[in-house]
Amino acid sequence: MIHLLSIQNFAIVDKIEIEFGNGLNVLTGETGAGKSLIIGALKLLVGARPNSELIRTGSEKATIQAVIEDPSGTEIIIRREISINGRNRIYIDQNLATVAQLRLLGERLIDLHGQHQHQALLNPKNHIDLLDNYARLGGQAAELSDCYHHWQFAKSKLERIKETTKERRERVDYLRYQLDEIEAVSPTIGEDVDLNEEHRRLANSERLLSVSSSAYNTLYEREPSIIGTLGELWKDLREINTLDSRFDTHEELTESISATLDDLALELRSYTSAIEVAPERLVAVQDRLVKLEALNRKYGGSVAEVFKRKKAIEQELEKLYGQNQSHDVFKEELREKEQQFVQLATALSKRRKEQATSLTDALLNELSDLSITDGRFKIDFREKASPEDWNTLGIDDVQFLFSANPGEGLRPLSAVASGGELSRLALGLKTITTVDSQHKTLVFDEIDTGISGSTAEQVGERLAKLGRQFQVLCVTHSPQIASRAQSHYHVSKTTVGQRARTEITQLKTDEQRAEELAQLMTGTKGQKAKASAFELLRRRS
Repeated sequence: MIHLLSIQNFAIVDKIEIEFGNGLNVLTGETGAGKSLIIGALKLLVGARPNSELIRTGSEKATIQAVIEDPSGTEIIIRREISINGRNRIYIDQNLATVAQLRLLGERLIDLHGQHQHQALLNPKNHIDLLDNYARLGGQAAELSDCYHHWQFAKSKLERIKETTKERRERVDYLRYQLDEIEAVSPTIGEDVDLNEEHRRLANSERLLSVSSSAYNTLYEREPSIIGTLGELWKDLREINTLDSRFDTHEELTESISATLDDLALELRSYTSAIEVAPERLVAVQDRLVKLEALNRKYGGSVAEVFKRKKAIEQELEKLYGQNQSHDVFKEELREKEQQFVQLATALSKRRKEQATSLTDALLNELSDLSITDGRFKIDFREKASPEDWNTLGIDDVQFLFSANPGEGLRPLSAVASGGELSRLALGLKTITTVDSQHKTLVFDEIDTGISGSTAEQVGERLAKLGRQFQVLCVTHSPQIASRAQSHYHVSKTTVGQRARTEITQLKTDEQRAEELAQLMTGTKGQKAKASAFELLRRRS
């Protein structure tokens, strides 16, 4: 549903903003005032090809923006910029988008009738949905669609099994090779860290022995040793204290230092005696580290990562072994799914053909009231010859054929219907079917072409009926249709500073609307015409 439409620098539109309401919205005004420009702006918002010639003279770009509510109730902002230098841009919620994305979104939110290039009715793919909706076959159609997807999934599953048997064997061999390689080395968590530390000690064992021996001798054995020298120091400090009580020998500190140095000497002696100079062990450690480093380089950079890779390999192998099932099981599943689809599709095809006559009769009655009295309509069924052509909709191709005039053969809608006829045909179908979301906006561009009087009354009645379910926008010259609107907008063209400009005004009072309806009826705003206009408004309520 369109809440706000903003158009700027588009042809003779300087800047206009339109807040559309719920239900039926009509736009009226003189020919050439700019009503078609508003429809053209909407066409651009659903993916029409832009034309830089429509940029207002003197402007660098034209901008069309709309705030639209989708079926979930979320407001979406769509903006399209047409630049004179060809750098056109599309934004959906402030994000750059493509024309394809815009068209896909437009199909969900806006349905234009009256201009061929944007009419869902012209696409035969939509005809089967209209028939199903009319016949209330949505449940069966949904069941068939689900069945088709299950069938296709079974088919793809079997194909994947056929195609990947060789690849799976090769993958198993490759994974087994990796697993054997890891298990041959059989690393343990933290082993690489411990071995690197041991390697550093063994590689420097002679130096460690020399340095630790030297440290021990310096501390305890060498004359004079540090501990012996400190003993002389403590003796001198105690004598100073004896001769002069002002000097504090810090007895506790000296005792602590002496004890610490004694412990350090014992530790150095123990450490030195434990140092091992073992060339054979050094070679063994180096060999082991080479193997671990080779694994680490291949499988993650550390022994911990190697273990992760080993676990992943084991899990994948278990999964691959589990997939080695018989093709016959999947072939039988595929056959059952296909049979189920054919049964459902055949039953649904039969129901569609039964309901096609009812839809045809109902539509022809509607068209007769809409001044297409000699119209003929047929729903053409063609069974798809190959299972490869079957789809979620079933085994039938369904297409609407139409002829508006006597003596003309039935043809596809795009080949025979004029804009006005097609709009009325769409109106008739929309009246008797409800395939669209309630949040969708239906746009009818001059649906009143070639009709008047009682027919216009019928068209207005049906548009108002649609307005109870959808937001409807209608460009019209018919007072009968305009009188049915819940929101009425007058489009006019004025001259400002020797330049034409389109303006739009919402007619909010019955007085304003009566004047506009009188203008539509007689081209004047005389009292008699206004009285007739007020009568139309009273009949509306």
